[in-house]
Amino acid sequence: MLLNLVKAVTSWNIRYTYIRATRLPVSFHSQRSLSFLRNHLTRPPPPPPPAMAEITHPTIKDGWFREISDMWPGQAMTLKVNQIIHHEKSKYQDVLIFESSDYGMVLVLDNVIQCTERDEFSYQEMICHLGMFAHPNPKKVLVIGGGDGGVLREIVKHESVEEAVLCDIDEAVIRLSKKYLPGMS
Repeated sequence: MLLNLVKAVTSWNIRYTYIRATRLPVSFHSQRSLSFLRNHLTRPPPPPPPAMAEITHPTIKDGWFREISDMWPGQAMTLKVNQIIHHEKSKYQDVLIFESSDYGMVLVLDNVIQCTERDEFSYQEMICHLGMFAHPNPKKVLVIGGGDGGVLREIVKHESVEEAVLCDIDEAVIRLSKKYLPGMS
């Protein structure tokens, strides 16, 4: 499938901008991004958010999820919450899945965002393909962690792979990712 892209190019020594249309092949991740955006932009608007009392989680205040960490002083990640999809305390961690207004489904473990539907592919592809292409002929692959399934999804795209095993300590992450993040897992 080909996609028409319009590129605006500005030249440093010439003071004008020109636009050139080119046809480039769309990679898998671009297709996923485009389909997410297409679905996100064309779907009907979400129902009005529930009363704030119905959205209950310690990291959600006034309808906004906030990830604040001592590791990054002066920084915070905030996402608008449409609704909490699932919340449970597993044997190992606090697992939260919510739908955000702009990033789709969001997986949060112990109050730290692990992935979002909108941009997970960039992380999953980089962590997988760099290692896979560094090996001359990967046949058996073990993924430790990664219960959301995104890295495993990328690994099985390699034709040389005969066996891929995912090992995650928390079955809740695997179970909930399969149920609520099927495009990832």
